[in-house]
Amino acid sequence: MDEWFQVGEVGTIETFTICYEKFTGLPDPPYAIGGVKLEGADTSFFHFIGGVDLSDPEKALEKIRVGAKVRAVWREKTEGNILDIKYFEPI
Repeated sequence: MDEWFQVGEVGTIETFTICYEKFTGLPDPPYAIGGVKLEGADTSFFHFIGGVDLSDPEKALEKIRVGAKVRAVWREKTEGNILDIKYFEPI
């Protein structure tokens, strides 16, 4: 890729998983990760999905689902990398 493209901070969940088991190098469970396709993008990328109580899986699935709209929640101090996005939150 040799060009930059502007994309929005709102996207759509294309796939996701809610993890309830510990994996090395990842946060303590539960946490959710999803493939998010941002407005203006051709492909999705994976990032954390937050702002949802994951302790009750059935209730969590009411907000985290394929087709749900999400918005980036930014860290207070940014460094110019993908981790500047803390997580995506359902809207």
